[in-house]
Amino acid sequence: MTNGRDGRMRGFEAVRSDVLDVLERLRSLARQQKADAGGERLADAEHRLRDGRLTVLVCGEFKRGKSTLLNALLEEDPELFPTGTTYATNVTTTVFWGAPELITAVMAVKEADPEQAKDKKGKGGKTKGKKGKAEGERAEDGETEPTVQVFERTIPRREDIGRYVTESGNPGNEQRVIGLRIRTANPRLESGLAFIDTPGVGGVFDEHTAATLGVVPAAHAVLFVTDTTQPLTASELRFLEYVVRAAEIGDDPDALLGVVTRVDQVTDPGEYVAALRARLAELTGRPDPVVVPVSSLAKLRHMTGGGETDLRVSNFSELERVLWAALGRRRARLLLGDALDEARAVAEGMLRPLEAAQEALADQSAERRAELRAKAQEARDRLAELQNASFWRGQLEQEFAMVRRGLDEYGASELDDVWDKFEKEYLHDSELLKNPEKLTERLAADATLVASRVVAEAQSASAKALDAFVRRHGMPLVGRSFEAAIRLPHHHGDVAGAGERPPGAWLRVARDMAVGAGVGATAGALLGPVGAAVGSVVGLVAGTVSGVRRLVRNVKAVQRQALRKELAPVRRKQMSRLKSATAELMADHIRAATTELSVRIRQERESAQAALDRLEAAEKVVRGDLERERAVLVRETEPLRTLLASVDRLSAEASLLGSAGAPAPDARPSTSPSAGPSAGGARPDGDWADE
Repeated sequence: MTNGRDGRMRGFEAVRSDVLDVLERLRSLARQQKADAGGERLADAEHRLRDGRLTVLVCGEFKRGKSTLLNALLEEDPELFPTGTTYATNVTTTVFWGAPELITAVMAVKEADPEQAKDKKGKGGKTKGKKGKAEGERAEDGETEPTVQVFERTIPRREDIGRYVTESGNPGNEQRVIGLRIRTANPRLESGLAFIDTPGVGGVFDEHTAATLGVVPAAHAVLFVTDTTQPLTASELRFLEYVVRAAEIGDDPDALLGVVTRVDQVTDPGEYVAALRARLAELTGRPDPVVVPVSSLAKLRHMTGGGETDLRVSNFSELERVLWAALGRRRARLLLGDALDEARAVAEGMLRPLEAAQEALADQSAERRAELRAKAQEARDRLAELQNASFWRGQLEQEFAMVRRGLDEYGASELDDVWDKFEKEYLHDSELLKNPEKLTERLAADATLVASRVVAEAQSASAKALDAFVRRHGMPLVGRSFEAAIRLPHHHGDVAGAGERPPGAWLRVARDMAVGAGVGATAGALLGPVGAAVGSVVGLVAGTVSGVRRLVRNVKAVQRQALRKELAPVRRKQMSRLKSATAELMADHIRAATTELSVRIRQERESAQAALDRLEAAEKVVRGDLERERAVLVRETEPLRTLLASVDRLSAEASLLGSAGAPAPDARPSTSPSAGPSAGGARPDGDWADE
């Protein structure tokens, strides 16, 4: 389907704009018809579509050029992401659109540490005594874990960011920064794109991999970055496998993009591109994964006065063409269908009373009118019973309790497999015994993967349970898919932000199970405009990692026993935290499900009552006024039929937009001024899929 005057398929922003217009026009009609519940439903759909964000995780090996890539991609000068030979990112940073610019460090302090609790003036920031989340837990073994206070500190200047998020400015994360949040009016983010810059994996800082793994499940899409300085390393390949599995992105070609940086340092980057493409193909099962070679430095030179040659050498026009199109398709699938399904359900609900009245005026027989009235009254009474009775809420909670028990069993089985692997493989790996910190890193990765699988299974199982419940009870409810209802809860349900995955519990357990392999202080979720499930969360490394550092000098046999002893409490705590997080996650899901059904019941009852009112009015129309009343009803139905036709057209367009295949990227950047993609290829206005 092509809709532009030039025959091109329209992009996400153009389609979204039309969908928002349809929602607003339907809301206006709902106000005219006093369809309050339908109007609220439309307002929620508009909120989710307007504010929904797509979160892109940028990850890869230590010092592969991730931060430089983001500075070049977002065309930020001065840079938002510190770079250079003395810098190494050690804290996750989330950047999203907003004005005015606001840079916030989310930090954690142990209550028992008065020095850390003091406001460190002169550090380039202003401390904000925020509703810090104090957390203290008593473990199963009776040990009380550290209580941590979370607070925010505003960073006034971009130049001060490095003091918080780099290894040189904040060595060993001594300031206990959980993450950095940057709100900035970058036009490339305005349409709802958020990037998470992560610490490198496999480097000299063992916390980095854990920090990155803790936020992988929050990603809607992943940019995996490598470069031409060396072949793919074993740790890099292992981490890439974790990313593909944890982010549930193997089945979506638009959810994972490979980038090879520093291509201007080699004559032919083809071998590096081929190596990454082969590995991505192996992990995802797709024959043609997208890998784009770029030179971030060439793009930065172009930004600061360089010529068109620098832009062509950078190959960023190609990266932007492929990336914006892929993210547009990904976002179309996540958000457009949800809004259009809600628009159709509400429009049809407002149309039914008008059609009933038209039929009553067309058929003057008392028998037919009585039949129409009885049908509408039966629907209204049934919906009133559903709205006022609490029986179905209790039964729904029981259904979800069964889902939770199944998830607990699933999580326990998966964690058993992790520890079985620890006993049979990790404790007999000479390289890991030489470096126990790497062993705990493997455990952290495995545990995080378990948490992400439980999250995915919870969402799927909850949606299936809700669908089966509605069918079993014969609830006459229509609207978006129940998978969307769980993933994108109603705004009035106070569960989660638009376009974001469920908040809080599961992300906290994933982080805690990654950082320190499930031991140490709980730092709380990083809240903010991008939502708890998207905020960069790193937590404090304690307990296990510091403990295993003492084991490096032990002989292997003694070391194995020492590792077993050191890590024995971890297994219990992991299971305990996974179960508690699953309980919180399912509580979120039951709230989302209850709100979804309540909203639909109210709106359907409203429609049934409107039908009764219209039928009663039709019975009072005298024969001489029939034509006039019919004309009035036609005028009222025409706008709704027109909008329903628009919904059908936009649904087809959104479906095509979400499934359109991406053109293959150029295999190598241009080094000739006369070749390569033109500078006009990139679209910084956020219309991601117009290419």
